[in-house]
Amino acid sequence: MRVAESKKQTKQKKGFFRRVTSTFFDLPRWVSIGQYKNTNKVLYKNVREALRVAQPTREETFEQAMYRLGVSEDDLKVRLASNQRVFVILLAFIGFLSLYGFYLLFHGAISGTLVVLAVIGLSAVRAFQYSFWNFQIKHRRLGCSFQDWWQS
Repeated sequence: MRVAESKKQTKQKKGFFRRVTSTFFDLPRWVSIGQYKNTNKVLYKNVREALRVAQPTREETFEQAMYRLGVSEDDLKVRLASNQRVFVILLAFIGFLSLYGFYLLFHGAISGTLVVLAVIGLSAVRAFQYSFWNFQIKHRRLGCSFQDWWQS
């Protein structure tokens, strides 16, 4: 009987110690493992959604789209010239930023250089967008691919 009581007391001590350490030293709760998991799930879902190629909701020709949107030939010429101006301005801006980035790099400002590289990347994306729109207007085609633009 004495051995059974001794084992029972030992189990109670282990249970008490385990309960105290699990509430006092709760590392997963301290670093918010659940929040990390939820954040990563949301991030993964958003990245997957951003990289998914959207399917067109309607199939139409360039002329049908012009008619539907009420765009005339003169409007297209104005849009083409406007897009070309913005494209050239963006290229000049990218050139200026490149020179500034080299200046920062050679003077040891690595963090500034990284910021400039990010702005160059965003500007390059916008420049491509305007160039691609001009390509579609000049060729009067919708749904062109990057390969079509690159080969022209």
